[in-house]
Amino acid sequence: MSRLLCAVPAALASAVLVTIVLGGLGRWTLPAVAGWVAAGWLLLAPAAERATVRITHRFGAPAGADAEWLAALRACTEQRCGARPGRFDWYVRDDPEPAAYAAGRRSIAVTTGFLRLIHSGALTHGQAVAVLLHEAGHHATQATRYALVAGWLTWPWRAVYRVSMRIGLSLPYAQLSLWLLPPVFVIAIVRTWRSDAPPERVIPVVALLIILALAIFIHPAADAAFARASEFAADDYAARLGAAAELSQALHLLAPCSRLTPWQRLRASHPTTATRLQRLTAPPPNGAAASPAASGHGLTGRRERR
Repeated sequence: MSRLLCAVPAALASAVLVTIVLGGLGRWTLPAVAGWVAAGWLLLAPAAERATVRITHRFGAPAGADAEWLAALRACTEQRCGARPGRFDWYVRDDPEPAAYAAGRRSIAVTTGFLRLIHSGALTHGQAVAVLLHEAGHHATQATRYALVAGWLTWPWRAVYRVSMRIGLSLPYAQLSLWLLPPVFVIAIVRTWRSDAPPERVIPVVALLIILALAIFIHPAADAAFARASEFAADDYAARLGAAAELSQALHLLAPCSRLTPWQRLRASHPTTATRLQRLTAPPPNGAAASPAASGHGLTGRRERR
């Protein structure tokens, strides 16, 4: 819910864009916008999620040798985390880059590159299961529960934002312009608020400027911060199931340490690998042993998540 609330400014900016695009419908404009919003919440349904991840995330049904490898990983992962049969939908994404993903309320996917590492022996079965326990941890902590909804409600704004940024960064003095944008918004908001125009004209303009400022400057950094927190929570979940050592070894292979600038760290969706390794290898507090018994209800309890 925190990430969904964080997406509100971008969702409102998207609503403005959708309203402008559908403005030609006349009296049907507001019902059409309401239908667009409602369509996002329909993605919480399992059937809608399955269709969405196949289209937007390029998740596909495993076949051939991939199906055999994934079936073995699936059985071990579900047994380790205590997931009931059918709790997760499992997919393979055709991508040579080794990675694993969690999406929505029930989707977990691995890439063909991930499976190839197992086939070649570079990634052991235990390490692969540890990675998937991390992805199951996203569902256990409900971090991806509303991710597809937020993605649907914010994609118009995100599309316009990305195009605008690409164009803007290609212009001379682009970096200087980025630093000047915040004070420009502040000045515009203050001058509009102090203008002599009637309130019914001033308030909508000020509200729109505030929404745009939050969507441009606050939403990306806040969403990235929540995403990094969810990665730590998923790591902790895997560690409680006794997979800390295997997950650490897998991270060395799948996400080798790299140096990031402060700006990159602010907007990164994943913590640095060095920080994750430090947390995973740290001794449990008060000398408590990390074991499956310490995980509480697992995925069959009340709390289920990416």
